[in-house]
Amino acid sequence: MRPVLAALCLLALSPGVLAAEALPRFKKHTPYPEVRAQLIRMGYRPVPVRPKPGAIPACWNAPRVCRKYPEVVGCAGTGVRACGFLFERQTDGRKFIVGTAGEENPLVSPPDFRFVVFEAIFEARPSDLSDVVIATPSRSGSRRP
Repeated sequence: MRPVLAALCLLALSPGVLAAEALPRFKKHTPYPEVRAQLIRMGYRPVPVRPKPGAIPACWNAPRVCRKYPEVVGCAGTGVRACGFLFERQTDGRKFIVGTAGEENPLVSPPDFRFVVFEAIFEARPSDLSDVVIATPSRSGSRRP
């Protein structure tokens, strides 16, 4: 009985089981490219989106961000742009949004996105996705996560 109990305790504490309960955590102000790469390594995938017909495109004010990251759900039109990036956990399809702040550096080529930094992560609600359509592989063309 003791080996079984020990195995159950180890299983309950394993990252896969904990990941089913909570969203990943990142240090605030970590550059988004690093957060994105870590999420992909953890088994999450960026979800490409496109605007719903008649909706204002998410990237009307941030075209370089959207060309680089097709998972952009929206960006605020402020000086220190806040953007939301849609991800999905591959194990259960749970969707969440990574919130960022900051600007890309357009003075270098290609633009430098290290100054677009992590601010928060939260579960995606239907209202967060009301202006976008999740792109299927046939709709997203050659864009890859």
